[in-house]
Amino acid sequence: MTESLLNADEFQQPRERPILHRIVRWSILIGVFIVLLAFLLAPRRYVREAAQRLRCGEHLRVIGLALRQYQDDWGAIPPAYTVDAKGNRLHSWRSLLLPYLGQQELYDRIDFSKPWNDPANSVVRQTPLDCFRCPTARIRSNHTSYGAAVGEEYAFSPKGPRQLSEFIDDTGATIALMELPVEGSFEWMEPRDADEKTLSLMARNPSGHHHRAFNVWMVEGFFRSISEKVSPEQCRALLTISAGDDAGEKFTP
Repeated sequence: MTESLLNADEFQQPRERPILHRIVRWSILIGVFIVLLAFLLAPRRYVREAAQRLRCGEHLRVIGLALRQYQDDWGAIPPAYTVDAKGNRLHSWRSLLLPYLGQQELYDRIDFSKPWNDPANSVVRQTPLDCFRCPTARIRSNHTSYGAAVGEEYAFSPKGPRQLSEFIDDTGATIALMELPVEGSFEWMEPRDADEKTLSLMARNPSGHHHRAFNVWMVEGFFRSISEKVSPEQCRALLTISAGDDAGEKFTP
């Protein structure tokens, strides 16, 4: 009996080893498959993100070219907003740019003597314009993803049109337009924009627009992607037009 039991144990052991070997082998194969899959998918993800960033840049390019045409006609960058006799804000530069965006009919429907949110302008106000929205931003259809750099020392002046002769800093490293945080979007007709605080916020948290970066349009006439690693000093240098500061080249992703 003892001998038969021993023989039975010896007979069972070779059966257990192949099972263990198969488990180990399959574990290795699965691990290799996961690694290969990661290598295959990673480039696709980066390609997709790059494509989305370029699509957003194309929207900025459309606005930027319209802005350049406005400059050619008027010899200046449009005011950040128009005001009434009391200094109250009426309309954004985006409304002034409509004829240069192929939206002359929409422009003609605006009553510029009344505020942007007056009932007389409600139809235009609710009209969505794709060029004002980043394709990847989940915002309302009549909201904008882009704001102008508005300030006494920035490309868009709150006091009126900005003469090109006022730019002393390198216009290739001076921001005219920038992406806005998703949670900070607003209606495109609203006379509201961006400033140094907005740029710093986007630098710290691009809000999911693009992978660790966000797009801007430079006064020179092209778009760039700003890295989340940009410093506060670089943010200010990118915005000011005559401070004599240098943004450097480290702000690109």
